[in-house]
Amino acid sequence: MSWSQRQVGDATDLEVDPTNFDNQYAGIGLRSGGSLNGVYRSMDAGMTWARITGPWTTRTGGVGRVELALAPSTPNVVYVSIQDADDGAGHDNGLLGLFKSINAWAPTPTWEQIPTGATDDGTGVHGYCGYTAAFPSDPFSDQCWYSHVIMVDPANANVLYAGGVPLWKFDGTNWTEISKTVSDPAHGIHVDQHSMAFAGRRLIVGNDGGVWSTTDGGSTWTDHNTSLAIAQFYDGSLHPTDRDFALAGAQDNGSVKWMGTNDWQWIDFGDGGDNAISSSNPDTDWMVCRKELNVLRTTNGGTSFVAADSGIDKANVPFIARLAKCPANDDVMIAGTDNLWKSTNFFSGTSASWSSIGPEMTTALSAVAFAPSDTTCNTYAFGTGDGTLRLTFDGGANWRVIDAANAVPNRYVTALAFDPTNANVLYVTLSGFDEGTSGQPGHLFKTDDALGPPPRT
Repeated sequence: MSWSQRQVGDATDLEVDPTNFDNQYAGIGLRSGGSLNGVYRSMDAGMTWARITGPWTTRTGGVGRVELALAPSTPNVVYVSIQDADDGAGHDNGLLGLFKSINAWAPTPTWEQIPTGATDDGTGVHGYCGYTAAFPSDPFSDQCWYSHVIMVDPANANVLYAGGVPLWKFDGTNWTEISKTVSDPAHGIHVDQHSMAFAGRRLIVGNDGGVWSTTDGGSTWTDHNTSLAIAQFYDGSLHPTDRDFALAGAQDNGSVKWMGTNDWQWIDFGDGGDNAISSSNPDTDWMVCRKELNVLRTTNGGTSFVAADSGIDKANVPFIARLAKCPANDDVMIAGTDNLWKSTNFFSGTSASWSSIGPEMTTALSAVAFAPSDTTCNTYAFGTGDGTLRLTFDGGANWRVIDAANAVPNRYVTALAFDPTNANVLYVTLSGFDEGTSGQPGHLFKTDDALGPPPRT
């Protein structure tokens, strides 16, 4: 099978007329905006494309991610949902607007804007992509760049399902929040909607929490996640002696505990990140971390957690920050923002305290690791989002550039791992494509002299 490019730009959606394959709509929607962004139409099965003009071109704010939905029962009806581009103008990452045409294949389609104020604070600028009406006590969290999907009911062109943070249903006049995240959370679905599909009259929804379906338009939901291994884990920790015990941090599903069965027990909310289990008191002493380096500890097996990030400057913290516990000392932890932070009293202190010990970087730290063979906990390394690698063997007094010859491509460092018995041996993994570092391919690298000659500052 061969492929040829027929339209340039960041494609975010493609819709095909079920009665005529020649007729297609596409969205080009770089989230930060761009000259190519917009709604496109092809009348020759995708061979050529023309940009369609609509009211979104005169709205305050730029065109970002574009989502489309054709009505299966009436293919002349098309809906367009557009993110307000993250470009510093308008209401970035909110909803630029929801639009509908009933003559999608006319030479010049006409459009009406559908009000979405009922899905937020009445303005419509947040729309279904924000918390607002579904989460009235929470601040706005506009994320049309991330959780954003629409679909038309296959039997009724006037019924639209719009997913953002919650899931909404529009019957042509009124909006109803059918995800039940507020009204009936025990019987509703998870937040952050990404995909939808109909199987007959069953609507199947995919979101940050997994897969749900409804056969009655969202009045009731069936949870399909009991036996699905689909959680996105950022990190996990193993109990030192109990093979049936582990902790894990899951994207948008908090920190969870595993005890040897298919069921994971929830222990903390939010986006669960890195975690650690004490070697000396593994049944009671744990560290968990939420997004943006909100570190917590428990010394009673998760009955209660307390904040454990005093002293960390989070001005330049990544969404998921990296942490590591020294294998030889439960009290010694390191964590990364655009700097490296260290705690030496994590479990024993009345309040775990942190201090800066690393050189400030221009890119956030994306990986940190201790050398297990150093029982003094003074040898550790970090990597950054732009491929920078640094190591110290004296607890941060001096730092070595461990890739001075630039043998490792300058791409995002995803993980570091020392040989358990030899601190000179260090492995580095990278993400990204080889094309991003022309002439420097590869994703896994190893050095046998990480400690090297005397340190350079």
